[in-house]
Amino acid sequence: MLYAVWIENQVVVTFNGNGSTSGSMENQTISYTDEYHALHQNTYDKTGYVFLGWNTESGGTGIFYRNQADLTNYISMNTGSLTLYAQWAKTYTSTGVADHGTITFEPATAVRAGTVVTINVTHDTGYITDTVTAMCGGQPISIVNERFVMPEGNVTVTATFKRVIDTATVTVTPASAYTGVQTDPPAVTVTIDATTLTLNTDYTLVWTKGDVVAESFTENGTYTVTVTGKGDYTGSATATFVVSPKP
Repeated sequence: MLYAVWIENQVVVTFNGNGSTSGSMENQTISYTDEYHALHQNTYDKTGYVFLGWNTESGGTGIFYRNQADLTNYISMNTGSLTLYAQWAKTYTSTGVADHGTITFEPATAVRAGTVVTINVTHDTGYITDTVTAMCGGQPISIVNERFVMPEGNVTVTATFKRVIDTATVTVTPASAYTGVQTDPPAVTVTIDATTLTLNTDYTLVWTKGDVVAESFTENGTYTVTVTGKGDYTGSATATFVVSPKP
């Protein structure tokens, strides 16, 4: 009589860094009766790349296994040796350029092509965000709802800002006059951050008396000049000019 002889399935796994630039991994022996059949965690690294998982072929054409994959199904039907090759994907970075604010990204680290990246722009006090653009290799990248899809190349995101003019100092010269004396608009000087702004370049202005645009300044009452930001400036500020009867 012949009796069957059984040998427990056992697999020796060899990990190949497949172009890694650092790290090492010892062979792993997995037996069918082991409590756990998970692969060891990857400790290889490759500069400028992200680890995707393992494959039975170096070029990625074989069977794919994720990091720390469970080999229970494999070891139930196989024994011997298994060589796994690390699979890598090149990563790309996002760089922010902002002269009056900050730009951060989510994810904050280098990511592979096809990853959705969220742009977070914060402006400095006294500024508002004007435009946000993204470029890769000299070509514009589409931004939708503050997000873009990482292309196969590094991306530079540039934010521009406008100075809010609401806190500007608006000086009217003279500040007042007697009835019938002032026929031309008083001189207006606008300064902010110790800088004197230029009319029609940095701001426009309009004089009003009540709800009516003022064309003459000879009648009694309070005239208001409204300065509105232009170019690199936005928002508005006001000052007044008072005409009163001569005592």
